[in-house]
Amino acid sequence: MFASPSPNLLVLLVELLLGAPLVAEGRTTCAREAGATRCWGEHEFLYGAGVTDVPDLRKWALKGHHRCALAQGSGLRCDTPGDPAGLRVDNPDERPLQDFALTSEGGCMLGVLGLVTCWRWGHGDSAELTGSPQVVPDARQIVVGGEPSFASPCVLTRAGAVVCWTPQCPFAPHVVMQDVAALAGDHHLCAARRDGSVTCWRAPESCSDVEAESRVEDIEDAASVAVGQGLACALRSRGGVTCWSMDEKGRPGRPRSIPGTTHATSVAVGEGHACIRDVDGQVWCWGDNSDGQLGQYDVLDELAEPTVIPEIDDAVALAGNLTSTCALLAGGRIACWGRDDDSSEGQWHATPSVRADLPLALRLFPFGKRSMCAELREGEIRCWGEQPGADIRRPNTAITEILGNPMRPLACIRSLDRAATCTFAVDPGGFDPASVRLPRTDLAAVEAQGAIVYGVTRPGYWQIRENWGSGQRDWFSASFLVTGLAASYHQVCAVDIRGAVVCADGRDGHALAPARSMDLVDVVELSAGAEHICALDSHGRVHCWGDNSWFQLGQGTEERGSAAPLRVPGVENVVQLSTAVARTCALLGGGAVTCWGNNLYGSSGVGNGASSPDPLPVRPPLAAIHGTENSAVSRRVHR
Repeated sequence: MFASPSPNLLVLLVELLLGAPLVAEGRTTCAREAGATRCWGEHEFLYGAGVTDVPDLRKWALKGHHRCALAQGSGLRCDTPGDPAGLRVDNPDERPLQDFALTSEGGCMLGVLGLVTCWRWGHGDSAELTGSPQVVPDARQIVVGGEPSFASPCVLTRAGAVVCWTPQCPFAPHVVMQDVAALAGDHHLCAARRDGSVTCWRAPESCSDVEAESRVEDIEDAASVAVGQGLACALRSRGGVTCWSMDEKGRPGRPRSIPGTTHATSVAVGEGHACIRDVDGQVWCWGDNSDGQLGQYDVLDELAEPTVIPEIDDAVALAGNLTSTCALLAGGRIACWGRDDDSSEGQWHATPSVRADLPLALRLFPFGKRSMCAELREGEIRCWGEQPGADIRRPNTAITEILGNPMRPLACIRSLDRAATCTFAVDPGGFDPASVRLPRTDLAAVEAQGAIVYGVTRPGYWQIRENWGSGQRDWFSASFLVTGLAASYHQVCAVDIRGAVVCADGRDGHALAPARSMDLVDVVELSAGAEHICALDSHGRVHCWGDNSWFQLGQGTEERGSAAPLRVPGVENVVQLSTAVARTCALLGGGAVTCWGNNLYGSSGVGNGASSPDPLPVRPPLAAIHGTENSAVSRRVHR
């Protein structure tokens, strides 16, 4: 599975100093990459940005709906879905912290002089200190074990002693065991001893409880341990990961060596699942997948062996609507992320899920705010989402192009005879579809925004505009051969055969101002959202202009917008653009996908529901995207 050298204690020490690269809690898994946090599973939308995205992060952890991060010089900060800016948890000793641990009701923090202070979440997610602070000399790590209402802090000292206590009980901190090299805790606690063995125990459930420890069999070379709910794992110094179950009394089951983990550098354990990160930075997961915590969203409930979390690398086309984005893959399958309005629960998928219910497809296009359609290889047009039974009129000749509208149920299909058939919804509810066929002409381009269709009907002229809502028709002219159109709410732009772009701004309702030239050359494609437009040039670069309220221009700044085109930094080798509402996605030459802008319901594939100021790769955690059959669909090439 891997082809890199085995980890060693130096690697583990470096990762300890730099902060955990991998965290699993409950049915959620998170990984840090290049200063950003990505999560998948039960809470995939809650943890993608915020307090963990600081450059000097030392440690971060999550529990339930809270996430906390300890940064050099800035203390402990925590956030929730409703407060991504975070709140500071004050240290009463006013000295730097060296560690912390979370429970579902609060947490405990460890100061540099060994002062341990615990807190609970109060009204409005404020941190309220509880109990009496305790001092453990020479302390270097803290964990909390047991049930949330009866949690027990345990501290590991530099001398290798584990000191535990239960704040609700009238007992002083006491030494539980000696000669410990690493400590981990959740509902249970486990320690890797200096001789390489592992010992586990259950935290007390009452003040009269007696702690009973159990040695984990057949482990003699443990370098570190990780504990979840009912599952624990050891990262072994000679390479590999071994895991075992924990019963309700804290007794470990028989360990199982996990195949393919010999090059793991860190391990994280949740509620019945575990993940590793290898020396190449890839993440592999196995175990329970009931909430997608393994990153496998198609059919599997569990996996016995680790499966990698890959990126999309075989997409051939993109399409997006208000709440989701879909990619047509090389084998003809379709993977989507964002809100799935085809399901009765309206499920969210921040990472792509292959639609196994669809036959292989040739094309993909949006049909309104919450519907998507595909032209199947058998010739049928199949739609899903808000309007699964959309009756889109097909021409009698072979289809050459389909243009969907992500703002209102409307699609125009261009055929070999260069005419266009447009299907649209008469009423706002999207029912009672009607159809209109534009006359046989030298139609060069068609674009739609809302109930308005723009078209080019003679070479050299930008000529027709139909407003089906009012029956209005406008005529324009332009002194170049138009090859493509893009229409936002406030602007319509055209690109000519030379790659030059002109735009007409909206004024006086639906009327358009005279066209003006944009400072762009070698443009091969235009794509428009609700209030922004992006251009792709022949060098694979992207330029965007218009509104930037949701960072849809890809600039990562607080600027509200730009009337002039701005180059999107960090995006190269682009072969297709897909803009929808306030989001932009780009298909790269190798088949990978990157998105930026509004991330409503995870529709940018970032995994947290928050807007992405910078282009980020879309990472589908499912192997089913790969290994598809050879495609009959050719990749788009620059004109």
